[in-house]
Amino acid sequence: MKSILKNIFFRIAAFLPRNMQGRASILMYHSVSNRNEFFTVSLNEFTAQMRFLSENKYKVITLAQLVERLKRG
Repeated sequence: MKSILKNIFFRIAAFLPRNMQGRASILMYHSVSNRNEFFTVSLNEFTAQMRFLSENKYKVITLAQLVERLKRG
């Protein structure tokens, strides 16, 4: 079930607009590990998700970088 929900989410994400200049979406991971727990993403899944974002031209920055950009306006 966990895998199905994650796959649905990333298929829907493929339709989100790419040009979101001046906007940010925040991804939050409770845990990245190979434990089989509901809120845990495996290292392979996390790597695949980051690859998806990169291949689809999403710009990934840290939360600290976002805070700095917001402070600078």
